[in-house]
Amino acid sequence: MSPKPQSIYEQFERFDFNGNTEFQNGLRRLFPTTEPGATISEDQLVQAKWFYYNKLVEPFNLADYLKWKKGGQQPPATPCLGRWRR
Repeated sequence: MSPKPQSIYEQFERFDFNGNTEFQNGLRRLFPTTEPGATISEDQLVQAKWFYYNKLVEPFNLADYLKWKKGGQQPPATPCLGRWRR
């Protein structure tokens, strides 16, 4: 039995991307900065983190994760409850 999506999302958010040398090196190759103070967007960073985590740790759907993150909670267990809560 595979873990529930919420559990995977929480593990993804706790993953130490800043301390992961392999991820940091890959990020520098993907987004080389030539200008002082240049940054990447939050969307680009989330996509890079997802790609790394999805390939090397645990696959999950990025669109579903983003919906979960926007709502901040696990989706309702039944469709009826979801309609009433809106």
